Amino acid sequence: MCGWWPCRSLRPQKQCKQQWTWDRWISERIMCRSCWRKPPLCPPTWHFIGRLQSNKVKKLLSIPNLVAIETVDSSSLADRIASAAQAAGRGMRGIDPLDLFIQVDTSNEETKGGVQPSDAPNLASHIAACGRSVRLAGLMTIGAPGDMGAFDRLHAARSAVAAALGVPDKELGLSMGMSGDFQEAIRKGATSVRVGSLIFGSRPPK
Repeated sequence: MCGWWPCRSLRPQKQCKQQWTWDRWISERIMCRSCWRKPPLCPPTWHFIGRLQSNKVKKLLSIPNLVAIETVDSSSLADRIASAAQAAGRGMRGIDPLDLFIQVDTSNEETKGGVQPSDAPNLASHIAACGRSVRLAGLMTIGAPGDMGAFDRLHAARSAVAAALGVPDKELGLSMGMSGDFQEAIRKGATSVRVGSLIFGSRPPK
């Protein structure tokens, strides 16, 4: 539901039974471990949406309740994540595999990561072959401000990925839309949106 906010801002969300929280900062989530372990409130599940360097994968996987990485944009990164997830026991002994989302560049912005829509099926096939420690959960995009067509392009990319994998479209989630455009994203089929600014306002300084 949200990202960018420090632990002190997010703790009240536990009382509201928020289940998903997004974040871009590995170090901040590690610092928050003790904050989320205090009973009787249950910790949320974390979705990571930051640019992920290969040398930070193991550290990221050490964060409790991390359930998804939404910024997978290369086969090499997928391999590194799958290896770390396997070492952490994901997909074994009753532990769920780590969900991966392919980040798709739907607005051709140099400052944002992601594969081109036409490359998403190949990466999806690679992730599907990475073993049981990870599973492809869907596609994610951060479109340019005001570019509502990004939602249609991600929707089309999902259809292409589903066809390549031989699965129904609805088996793959669509993570798209932020505080300013989440309503349109939902109309276009988003299964998750990022609305932290709408809830908390601007992120306070670190």
